[in-house]
Amino acid sequence: LMSLGIPGLQKLINKSAQSTNEKDKNFYIGSVLALDVLIKVCRFYSEQAKTLSKITNDRSRKNELDLMSEVLEVITISAPKNLREAIQLFWLYSMVGDIRNYGRMDVYLGDFYVKDIQSGILTEPNALKLLQSLWQLMADRNTRVHGRVIIGGKGRPNEPNADKFALLAMETTRTVHEIEPQLSLRFYHGMNPSLMEKALTVIGEGRTYP
Repeated sequence: LMSLGIPGLQKLINKSAQSTNEKDKNFYIGSVLALDVLIKVCRFYSEQAKTLSKITNDRSRKNELDLMSEVLEVITISAPKNLREAIQLFWLYSMVGDIRNYGRMDVYLGDFYVKDIQSGILTEPNALKLLQSLWQLMADRNTRVHGRVIIGGKGRPNEPNADKFALLAMETTRTVHEIEPQLSLRFYHGMNPSLMEKALTVIGEGRTYP
């Protein structure tokens, strides 16, 4: 989802459909229909953001809504290029697909985060604000027994970038005082010790997670 985006997934599905038997074609037809629904959802919210932007007198809020609308349109026609686009695509995909546990987030968002920081697209406080908003959305789902986010552990393809995102995720958990998401840190001998140090600091302040 993060590397191909919606258009890339559409191409992959269509290519796979051409080389399969008749029995399996209904699966690919259904997959295309599901992505069409996701595109319609993105465009619905994009129009809603435009409408709200027109009626607000708050300049800061107007800028937020305009950017939101733009991002929602962009992710329907291209793969995400930055953290904001990646988070938006991930979240709406999760909602449409009723995904309640979110996997190894530092793997699929870490590179976007580090690239944005290095290029100056985002500052660390801005990135934290984005993730705080995502954490609050997860908390507001109130799934009670779900909402798991995994960070750390072996097998991550770009571990330095993933580690940086993992530290951001723990800072988000430290500052968003909610029950969800259930942030879990995997740790192995030889992993960056700053992650364990951060985890202990966050727990020491009274957080349940990681």
